[in-house]
Amino acid sequence: MDVDADDYSCLLQSLKRRRALTSDELRVIAEHDMDDHQGMHCVEEDALDAELLQAQVQTEELEEEEEDDEKEEDDEMDCDLEPRPASESRPLGLDLGNVRRAVRLTTSVMLREIDFFMLFFTQAIVADICGFTNRQGWELVLNRASYASVEGVWNEVTPDEFYRFMGLLIYMGFHVLPDMHRYWGTKSLQGSWARSFMSRDRFKALLAALHVVDPATEDNQDRLKKLRYLMDHLKQKCQELFQPNQNLAIDERMVKSKGRSGLKQFMKGKPTRWGFKLWVIATSDSGYTLDFNFYTGSRDGRVTDLATKVVEALIQPYKDQGYNLWIDNFYTSPALMVTLRQIGINACGTCRINRKKFPEEFKDVKIWERKADRGDMRWCRVEDGILVIQWKDTRAVTCLSNFHNANDSTNVTRLVKKDATWSSLVVPQPAVISDYNKHMGGR
Repeated sequence: MDVDADDYSCLLQSLKRRRALTSDELRVIAEHDMDDHQGMHCVEEDALDAELLQAQVQTEELEEEEEDDEKEEDDEMDCDLEPRPASESRPLGLDLGNVRRAVRLTTSVMLREIDFFMLFFTQAIVADICGFTNRQGWELVLNRASYASVEGVWNEVTPDEFYRFMGLLIYMGFHVLPDMHRYWGTKSLQGSWARSFMSRDRFKALLAALHVVDPATEDNQDRLKKLRYLMDHLKQKCQELFQPNQNLAIDERMVKSKGRSGLKQFMKGKPTRWGFKLWVIATSDSGYTLDFNFYTGSRDGRVTDLATKVVEALIQPYKDQGYNLWIDNFYTSPALMVTLRQIGINACGTCRINRKKFPEEFKDVKIWERKADRGDMRWCRVEDGILVIQWKDTRAVTCLSNFHNANDSTNVTRLVKKDATWSSLVVPQPAVISDYNKHMGGR
């Protein structure tokens, strides 16, 4: 490689660049040094070397200052926590393989609502329920002769009759009458409609004998012993028939009920205040229920860290696959975010400031809220790089995330009233907040 001697001053700008020079370049520099030093006294050579060395030191100091400035700028910016990429085990959406296997047992095509219904209430599970009901029915007629047939025996229920029985139950849920007997009344058309499917006495007999679990195998220690077999079957089918997208949400759901049961819960502020409480994990885009657990109350003693146990139980089938989980402030805590990151779950959720390990400097949210303008935010990183961010909208919103960047943001429009006049105001919104609003709620 040929290097012009005139480039000597450029090649000698820093010691760092000198280290990167090739052997040919160093040879040319050495020859040039010898030419410059010819005819010089020792004092002059020392002076020239000192001058060159001083120039090198000054250049290195300038480079170090530039590096320090760049480092300070980087410190002001948030560093990314690399989210785990999605790696679904099956194609997204309806699992056609499992659907075809289920449909093959019922019908050749899926054109009616009943076809989708029978994906969950298959002939196999209905046959089992009929067997459990018949076993209970034979015991029932020994104590209540009114449930027996004319011959004094129990008429065993068949799958076809059971489907008709379920159809009547669903119809009664949509069309509510003050008394069950009125569905078989003789003064209205609806009475003749119900009689065409089943007599009133037979319906009452099936309702009394109905069992969705084998009476001989009931666990008396299980508060859900009357539902366990059917509930486990439905949960299995929910996961088998559908492969979710990357975004999942966990929340509680109330099943409205006015029946007498010790399992009923009251939730103030919910649209359905009285009913059975379920912990549900659903897809964020469609709201499809992937799994659920029944809340049976705390009669056996207070459960420590109930919210964390709920999330860990529901998310187990989806760990180490890069799913994004969205949760509300009932579940979110710094400790849970660390745990979810360790099992390969990208998680984000609103958070209460009284959670353990929440940063002390962010607990003055009421004071900061009064001083901050709309659109202002503040953030920090806590244990294991978990992002804590607070954003001022109408009120301050606190979020935790184990995969977001605090610097990413978008613009949102808000209506503000000033001097009795409403106007539009465009304010920045962190990506953590906008993503949470988009994916939370199973909508």
